[in-house]
Amino acid sequence: MPPSLMRSPLSLALLSLGLGGLTMLPANAEELSVNTRSDVLFQSVTGAGKASSFYDTGTHLMHETDVRWVTQIMDGKWNSLLNTTLRATDSRQFDPENLSIQKLEWKLSDANTQINFGDYFANLSPYSMTKGIKGAAFQRNFENDQNYVRAAYGSFDGQWAYLLRSPAQEPMDRYGGGVRLQKAGEKARVGFNLAHVEDSEGDPRRTNPAFSQMLGAVDWEYRESALVVSGEHAFADTDEMNIGAATRSRNGNAHKISARAALKNLNLDGQAERVSSNFLTLGGGATPDRLRYYLKGDYKLTKEWRLFATWDAYEDNVDNQLAVTSETTSLEVGVKKARAFGRRHMNVSTSWRQRNNDASDGSRDDQSDRIKFKISDRVGENYDWRGEVERVLDENHKTPSNATSTLWDFGLGYRRRLESNWDVRGNLDLGRQETGNLTTPGQDVSDRIRIGFTADRGNGTQVGASYDWSNANQVAALADNSHKRANAYWQTKPAWLKSGYLKFDYSDTLHNFEDSTRDYHEQIGKISLVWNFQKEAKK
Repeated sequence: MPPSLMRSPLSLALLSLGLGGLTMLPANAEELSVNTRSDVLFQSVTGAGKASSFYDTGTHLMHETDVRWVTQIMDGKWNSLLNTTLRATDSRQFDPENLSIQKLEWKLSDANTQINFGDYFANLSPYSMTKGIKGAAFQRNFENDQNYVRAAYGSFDGQWAYLLRSPAQEPMDRYGGGVRLQKAGEKARVGFNLAHVEDSEGDPRRTNPAFSQMLGAVDWEYRESALVVSGEHAFADTDEMNIGAATRSRNGNAHKISARAALKNLNLDGQAERVSSNFLTLGGGATPDRLRYYLKGDYKLTKEWRLFATWDAYEDNVDNQLAVTSETTSLEVGVKKARAFGRRHMNVSTSWRQRNNDASDGSRDDQSDRIKFKISDRVGENYDWRGEVERVLDENHKTPSNATSTLWDFGLGYRRRLESNWDVRGNLDLGRQETGNLTTPGQDVSDRIRIGFTADRGNGTQVGASYDWSNANQVAALADNSHKRANAYWQTKPAWLKSGYLKFDYSDTLHNFEDSTRDYHEQIGKISLVWNFQKEAKK
């Protein structure tokens, strides 16, 4: 075995388990499905600024195969699912590896137990662990699937090549997982979570700093007819290790309480969260040093009129560790009207929002007021349209200075089924945005147009075309640019292709800048073959 496959005990264990699982799978699978996608791309990039393009000039290949294999093992007592995606390409634009595993999952299950190897989403609680890993997991249900114990551990590597090989671009190794115990009844549930994450401190690709963490969390929920209250409380013990410096201990906590209520015509959604400045979660999600309150309400006046309001306020410096506290508050109120002006499908809404961003020492005092108006309607059986206008006034009370911004957006859609069974759709989108700046006179102006058309016969034959144009005049940056893109495609299902389709796609894009040395032209052609195979055992 190459040394690169033996970098860690975890990778060796996973490889052994995977090979062992394949040998246990019988040839008479209950279900076998194979989906393949093959692309041949012809790419041309010209112009002085072609280095800015994402595409590489030349002909390139891209192929992916999805395999799903379902069977029963151990005399039918266990269900087995093998799910994998393999990719082959000759272009580093699509993948740094010419041959790679995109997904590899093997799942064993019976009525109360599930065992996973390979790719697995480790889902404990929002603060503790919500991370895709490559490793192993176990879940045992007790009374039902709401009462269980779950455990998972693996590598945080985003690609299998990072785990089984040593690519130059591989980041520092990070391993982690945890255990969750959940108990649930008719109205309430509670979950106990313990997560562990650790960086490979001696990894030659290590970046500063490296972390080691234990995080415990309790989450809960209570339901009572029209009321749902939930929360989570977590404590993290984290060691931060910097090269050439003493280990820093970061012990922090996080708390969140949420509530939803439906009271006749009133719907309420609220949240309160406090995350200490030293709270760090390596496998979950949270914003350190944050105190936030959020409340959203929706009140139904009549069948046609609705009022809505949202209040959001958050600030930092929750542990008084900073000299200055920053606070942001936002209040939005509005009204919606259905069947406006006596039209069955016309909807109208308007709202006003004010946002304030302040600093406790007076160094910042910004205010933004936004008024928005939206309208949509359907005309006959074939046409629909929508429009939106937004006006924003930004003010700096400290300077003082102000700037205005305006957004216009309009869309028109068409849909019709012809007697020849063609489903035809078209759309037109127009937009313009004028953005003011508090420090620079004038406004940045951007315009866009999009026209699209598709036709679907329902037998695997589709055609489509679109044209996109955008132009930006940036006063502050003194840089104008425009972009034009035309695209067309044809998809067909030949008689020799029983399951799948063949598609031809072409796009032509021009990128023009005020500095002509940045201009470039992209021409991309693509031939795609999608082929599917499925076999189910006869019963």
